[in-house]
Amino acid sequence: MHVGPLVFDEVLEARPWGGRALARRAGKRLPPGVPVGESWEISDRNVVRSGPLAGRTLGDLVRTHSAQLLGRRRAEAFPLLVKLIDAQEWLSVQVHPDDTLARRLALGPWGKTEAWYILSAASGAEMISGVRPGGAARLGELARSGEIAGYLRRARPRTGDAWYCPAGAVHALGPGLLVLEVQQNSDLTFRLYDWGRKGLDGRPRALHVEESLRAAGDGSRTVSRCTGRALRGLGFPARRRVACEKFVMDEWRIARPVRRHKGRAFEILHVVEGAGVLRDGLWPEARLRRGTTVLMPAGVAEYEVLPSRGLRIIRAAEGE
Repeated sequence: MHVGPLVFDEVLEARPWGGRALARRAGKRLPPGVPVGESWEISDRNVVRSGPLAGRTLGDLVRTHSAQLLGRRRAEAFPLLVKLIDAQEWLSVQVHPDDTLARRLALGPWGKTEAWYILSAASGAEMISGVRPGGAARLGELARSGEIAGYLRRARPRTGDAWYCPAGAVHALGPGLLVLEVQQNSDLTFRLYDWGRKGLDGRPRALHVEESLRAAGDGSRTVSRCTGRALRGLGFPARRRVACEKFVMDEWRIARPVRRHKGRAFEILHVVEGAGVLRDGLWPEARLRRGTTVLMPAGVAEYEVLPSRGLRIIRAAEGE
């Protein structure tokens, strides 16, 4: 069975640091009175919205249509996870394990390396991007005493930036950031410090100080801004914003109809701005608008993008 472009219902996650920006900036329909921090766009939990496979989860499709979705690659789960994040308050100061530590702790096959495209950054917005000199050796003590904030590096992200966060980097997104996140398909997050905050249930959220220290190691890993490089030969302006072993993140600008010959690997397209239609000629077409995310299966060798308004798209794929 041929499997064409797939659009999924988002999975909305309430978070104590979330807000309502995903409705304004990405067209998401949010439940009333709930601070929504995340919209999961591509994950094993997402359900196909329409077409011949409507109602099926991506996790189910990986099991039943693996060759169409992943090509020659075989996996028990889809390898990447894509989400939108609305940070109205500081997220927890956190660190993710790498693949080796995740397996050693029997927490799953993958750790969590991630990258962010900054959809919107308020004036003065900050992120925590690592540990200052002198802080790494005392991380546990500082986290338990609440003095850790003064020992963390801070950066000023701007709208349109791309940032790379390797597993093991101590980090946190700050208030006023709306972010597209591409990551390994893992939800392993160790909270090192949570600003003395209570969760949505009114109780302090659990911390994972010992696990965080193991994941952070010597504290040398940091979050870095990526300038990227221009990509040639696509027929439209494009730039590789992030490249690592786990995935790539590209930025495309499409102003006129194009036919893309992509080969036999999957790719994920998220519309940052603009509108149009995407079709492969064999499957129901996908309508593109701001906030839409489309999974192009490995079995789709080529497709057309027909913009009605100039499209800016973030493309994610496995490391190339």
